[in-house]
Amino acid sequence: MPTNLSDALISAQTVPTVMRTGVVTTVGTTSVFVLVADTQIEAAYLSSYSPAIGHLVALLRQDSTWLVLGRLAGSAIIPV
Repeated sequence: MPTNLSDALISAQTVPTVMRTGVVTTVGTTSVFVLVADTQIEAAYLSSYSPAIGHLVALLRQDSTWLVLGRLAGSAIIPV
């Protein structure tokens, strides 16, 4: 008898990695908040990066986890 594997296949599908840029708005001890397209995102950061408010950064998302890779060259303007 055939078995319907639709749910199993859907849950096994991988979500592509997404890269975005944003501006650091808040710095915590283990994470930062980054403004990306008018949305605040909480993200971890690499130990080699020293985050500061106003940095323009590159972020990667894998599933629901965001990671700041580091600061990009250039300046950013934080909207008020």
